Amino acid sequence: MSVAVYRARSATEIVDGAIQLFRQNFAAFVTLGAIFYVPIAVLNAAMFSSIALPVAGAAGPPMVGGDPTAVFAVYRKFAIVWPILFLWTGLWYAVIMSAISEVYLDGRLDIGAAFTRGAPRFVSVLVAYFVKGLLVGIGFIFFFVPGVIIALILFAVPVTTVLEPIGPIGAFGRSSELSRGLKWHIFTTYLLWVCLIIVAYMIVLAIAFAVGAVARIGLPLEYSARVAQFVSGLGTAVLAPVLPIVGVLLYYDARIRKEGFDIELMSRSVAGAAPIPAV
Repeated sequence: MSVAVYRARSATEIVDGAIQLFRQNFAAFVTLGAIFYVPIAVLNAAMFSSIALPVAGAAGPPMVGGDPTAVFAVYRKFAIVWPILFLWTGLWYAVIMSAISEVYLDGRLDIGAAFTRGAPRFVSVLVAYFVKGLLVGIGFIFFFVPGVIIALILFAVPVTTVLEPIGPIGAFGRSSELSRGLKWHIFTTYLLWVCLIIVAYMIVLAIAFAVGAVARIGLPLEYSARVAQFVSGLGTAVLAPVLPIVGVLLYYDARIRKEGFDIELMSRSVAGAAPIPAV
């Protein structure tokens, strides 16, 4: 983005800015989405390849490889795969948030540079996400509202863990500070963004279902289901980078509102200084 657009923004303006950021860097973001989703799809296929799809007209639940004991083999695979997916997700989020920050600050996206900056922070991101998820989950147990409030207070925990040298513990205090007085703004922004993402995913699923239905005309059920799964996976790869974009833009919006970050950026631009690094 140009420094001319660094200013406090409303919820709709942040969402619009996120959409524009995604459109302007579509190829790079889709590449990052594919980097994230393809290994997950491969692991998922390897883990559940032994599960037989139900035969049309057959009664009863689907069997696993024709042998009920194979269910336990699937669970054993899951016990191995889940930690790998957890680590991979943490690494990807560290990289994608570094990439989004780079686009926001100086208008370019270098995937290699994003990996270089984000990868060293992925353990911190895992810790931050785990603790945040635990606290929010406990809050949701107590009549939902406390969970929402905790989520709003901790909205910037993952972003600050990646973009500021404060570690996962310091990120909690930092997020609480940035959210002070802005919780309604954060809530409305995320509500609007999540609603748009849900609509987008519904469109992807509808397309995947339609393609699968057409494929079923000339293919066995198992293969037509795989076609639908492939189309759904493509949509997931495209949409995967979307949610973190608003998180990063909200973080910078809070800094602009509370710390005059826009003035700092414009001063550096006038002085001809290099853009503020993302990490």
